[in-house]
Amino acid sequence: MFSENPFALSVFLQFSSMIFLSGFYFWRKPKAKRTLFAMGWSILGLRISMDIFFWPYAFFGPKGFWILTLLSIFAFLPLPELLGKRSSGRILSAVFAVILFFFLTFDSFYYLFKGAEMSKLNGVRGSNTLVIFQSTPYTCVPACVASLMTDLGYPMSEGSVAVQLFTSHRGTYTTKILYFLKNHEAKLHLQNLDFEAVNWNEPWISLVTVRVKPKGNPSGNDIAHMVLVYPDPEGTLSVGDPLENYSQNFTVDLFKIRYRPTGTVLQIQRSDGTIPEVPKKVKERE
Repeated sequence: MFSENPFALSVFLQFSSMIFLSGFYFWRKPKAKRTLFAMGWSILGLRISMDIFFWPYAFFGPKGFWILTLLSIFAFLPLPELLGKRSSGRILSAVFAVILFFFLTFDSFYYLFKGAEMSKLNGVRGSNTLVIFQSTPYTCVPACVASLMTDLGYPMSEGSVAVQLFTSHRGTYTTKILYFLKNHEAKLHLQNLDFEAVNWNEPWISLVTVRVKPKGNPSGNDIAHMVLVYPDPEGTLSVGDPLENYSQNFTVDLFKIRYRPTGTVLQIQRSDGTIPEVPKKVKERE
């Protein structure tokens, strides 16, 4: 998960550094302050882990996610005391604390002001495409997941999925995708594989995490992206890219060159082991 989410990893490392730097200072304080410090940072650590690992998010769910976000504010109560000191370690701890506070509260404030707008996103899906054309630069995952669920018989819009996945300008965390899909496990089968372990001849629809260049800027830095992949009876992959308003067929080797998969593949099929057919018009284009 760390390789797919370097931002969350950097925050996790900042959190660890802040515990190390400020722990020595607060350990010399009275027992009540030490207890508050330990409880606050324990809750904060658990909350951060929900963005990196699947099991804590699966255990606590979306409501627990928001409750832990609220409770983790207690971890920042010692901040004024740290800011009032001159020690470089305490100042550095305070800087880390500000970064962590932004990390924790960004989604909350984002949905407070942008939630209604996000829910109205309604990307268009062409008659010869596998996937919705994403409405924003950061909603590739909701576009793919909404297309997938619609194909499987559960119509959803880009916006409704974006809200359920807590998608923001930072994108969508894999933990949220897994939780969303596992909530439909009674109706769907789900498996999480490394790209090299996938048998592309089996009937699974795949959500594949990849690296691409920004659209219109081939010399820019790579960005994380997701595409929707259907297996084709002829041994190729039918790929729906929400950044493009069309779908294409690739061999596995050409797909790896074009999209540079990062490793994780989420595969889904109906509970009876079947998947919808690739739309006929997509096949005809090729």
